[in-house]
Amino acid sequence: MFDNLPAVSEKATQAWSETVRSGDIVSFRFPANEGKSGPAPKARPCLVLAAATIAGQRWLTIAYGTSVTEKVRKGYAIPLGSRDAHLAGLERATAFRGDRIVIVRTNHSAFAISPIFRTPVLGRLSGRPLARMRAIQARLQAEADIAADRRAERRRARVDERKSLIQARARAAARAVITGT
Repeated sequence: MFDNLPAVSEKATQAWSETVRSGDIVSFRFPANEGKSGPAPKARPCLVLAAATIAGQRWLTIAYGTSVTEKVRKGYAIPLGSRDAHLAGLERATAFRGDRIVIVRTNHSAFAISPIFRTPVLGRLSGRPLARMRAIQARLQAEADIAADRRAERRRARVDERKSLIQARARAAARAVITGT
């Protein structure tokens, strides 16, 4: 009678929010309707691209998942064929969109938590899709690094511009004192 129940592992005794990690697939109502009225979006599989603890809070970067794989931009797509989808705990072929992400805390109300398993975690990537996810992560990180460098360059340019302006004003003031004008 109890032979078909899932085995309880040590990981299962911990809260899912403490054990979820990049590569896990979670059920999430994407996009989250923050402060909007109307029907909630349907729960869909979403891929955890990153997990971090910041100031004692768990944060996840998750990518939108869709079964309409033809419309996904290929540059950021993490496609799962039927076989890979089944291995990852999904019912059908799915593509995750690395270009459509959201960063949320693990206590966000849009997570669709299974009443039986008390977790939104549906499965985990493996093999080629996991390698593709790592490539997308690297690309997103490189883009973030480039953007940070550009912001730093603009800040330095503004500081240099201010220094030049201050120096020009100081020279003008010195000239005025010397010439008496």
